[in-house]
Amino acid sequence: MGTRVRRPVQLAGIGLLLTSAWLIVRAAEQPPVLYLMVAIVSVRFWGCHARPCSTSNGC
Repeated sequence: MGTRVRRPVQLAGIGLLLTSAWLIVRAAEQPPVLYLMVAIVSVRFWGCHARPCSTSNGC
């Protein structure tokens, strides 16, 4: 895998890690679900982009 592909995948992995950690911490406080929706969508976005692109990506 080339450097051009590896760097965005690494950054997406970091984004996934940070967003999911924030979501877990905030969800423990039991706020309204609508408050967490942006973070939930962000975790799904980063999850789709944290792996190399392929036709079977599923996102």
